[in-house]
Amino acid sequence: MVAVSTEGKSPLLAVAVRDRLATLVGPHLGAALERLAEGRAIVRALHPDDPERRRRALFRLLSPEAARDLLEGRLDSFERHWSRWKSSLSE
Repeated sequence: MVAVSTEGKSPLLAVAVRDRLATLVGPHLGAALERLAEGRAIVRALHPDDPERRRRALFRLLSPEAARDLLEGRLDSFERHWSRWKSSLSE
């Protein structure tokens, strides 16, 4: 869920921004969000006491290229990235 607010200053602008965002945030992102949540759980289990290692691992998971793939609906490409990322955790 994505929310947009102008704190009551311009509801019409909020609607315009919401509609623009809706073109980027499609239903395909639901499955991707589940993958990202799974990745977060994996990283938290691997590094429970090391927030810096968790942060680095999660930044590798959602690299700019991976984010672009997700936003553009290229889930197959993201799944390949996911597999490589997951294997890299055991190295």
